[in-house]
This record gives sequence, C-alpha cells and structure tokens, in this order.
Amino acid sequence: HADVDAERLRTVDGLAIDADTPEADADSIAREDFAVLLELLELAAAPQRPRPRYDHIVVDEAQEFAPLELAAIGRACAGSLSVAGDARQQVDDSAHFRGWATSLAELGVGAACTRVELTFSYRCPASVETFARSLFTADGPAPACDDSLIASAMDHELALVARLAAALIELRTGDRRASVAVVCRHRERAEQLAALLARVLDCHLVIDGDFPLAAAVSVTFVDVIKGLEFDYVVVPDADAASYPDRDEARRALYVAATRAVARLWLLWAGPASPLLARLSRSDS
Repeated sequence: HADVDAERLRTVDGLAIDADTPEADADSIAREDFAVLLELLELAAAPQRPRPRYDHIVVDEAQEFAPLELAAIGRACAGSLSVAGDARQQVDDSAHFRGWATSLAELGVGAACTRVELTFSYRCPASVETFARSLFTADGPAPACDDSLIASAMDHELALVARLAAALIELRTGDRRASVAVVCRHRERAEQLAALLARVLDCHLVIDGDFPLAAAVSVTFVDVIKGLEFDYVVVPDADAASYPDRDEARRALYVAATRAVARLWLLWAGPASPLLARLSRSDS
C-alpha cells in the first residue's frame, strides 16, 4: 500500500488495513521457516560460513520433526545425540514420520547408536497402560475396567454433559488438589464443551498449551497435551465419529489416555468408538 494515501489507510477499528489477510505475513517469519532457511543455506554452498556446533543435543518428541528439521539438527551436532520419542504419540500429520531408522538417518546417525526401549509406563496405572497398548495390538491382554479405568455410555449428548458436570463438581469438592483434564479430540469440541461446563463449575479452556499451574479443571484437546500429565483424565468424546478405526485416531486416543496418573474416564454418547471393542465396559 505504499502508493496509497495514508489517510485512506486509516481504519475504524484501528487495526492495520491488511490485518487477517495474507499480506499481513509480509516481513514476518514463523519458527517452522528456520529449517527451510537453513536447508537453503546448505544448498547455496554456505557450509563454509561459520555456524554453531554443539557437543551434545537432546531431541525430544522426535517423531514430530520434519526431515529438514532433523537434518539441520544433525549438521549442528559436533558430538553425540540423545533422541527420545514414541511413534504411537505421533499426532502431527504434517511431520511425515517414517520410522526410527529413517529419522536417525535424517539426523546423520545411521545405525551407529544404542537403542533403549521402555517396556512399561512410569506414569499410568496398569489398567490404563494395558488399554493404551491394546489400541495397537490384538495379541496382548484385553483391557478391563477397574477403579483406574472407567468407561460409560450415555444415551444422548445432554445426558453426557450433565453427568460429566456432576462428576467434576463432586471430584473438585472432594479433592481440591487434583488436576483434571477433559481431553477432546478436536479444538472445536473442546470450545463447545467448555462453554457448557462453565455454566455450572469453574473450568479453564486451554487451546494454546497454557495450562494453569494450580490444581484445576482444564478442558482441552489432544494436540496440546503431549508431554503433560494429570491426576484425572476424561475423554468425553470416545465415540465412533471422533475416534474411528484409523491409525491417526489410535494415536490420538493413546496420547489422551496416557496422560492419566490416577484415573481415566472414557465417556461417549451414541455409537462407541470401534477402538474400544476389546474393552470390558463399566458404568460406575
């Protein structure tokens, strides 16, 4: 708009005239762009240019990194790498995770590494861990409900919200120190449910990962809870529409379930998710 009179660019709301348009991104950069720029420097024969090198680099949640990001990390490493991740928690569909062998090759490590695989969870109760693992294999033991794993089917959405609200009020009355996460599959569902629950109890809608430090009820969605843990986790949309029999749905439900330290409650209205087919249900 350099050739436009400044007075004509003045807006009623005070925002820039290109706010919320593609032009607003001009002269800006997102953190996802840095790996691309580093790769362009590499292709432009810029390796002769001094660049930071590190004796040791730790890569966490490595299953979510793109190949360009892994390559940039590998070039910056002058010593050793520690790479951690869980392929079953890969929820970023744009990351294109193609297995650990490929990721290590993209880091420049190849087969020259020591691999350690954790065989059980240090966070979840045994029944919750069994359920989470059963999402990916039919060979292991069938998960069963107990005091730590509850599954409840509701007749309709109104009954679901009413029962969830009553249970949360009871829980907060009995244990004010507990952290509670109501984890929806998608952001839109979290926003809708938070608006309904806020009418009867104090809860926080978390869509950007900014969870309250104090014990509270947080309503959120799968994409922002990785790496976190809560005393109680509720999955209020364990239905066929939110969690169909697809790989991405399995990984999303696995992430939601494995956030629970003390108890996991699976709740749904209408047809249950087919991923719950092996679970012996409870309505307690």
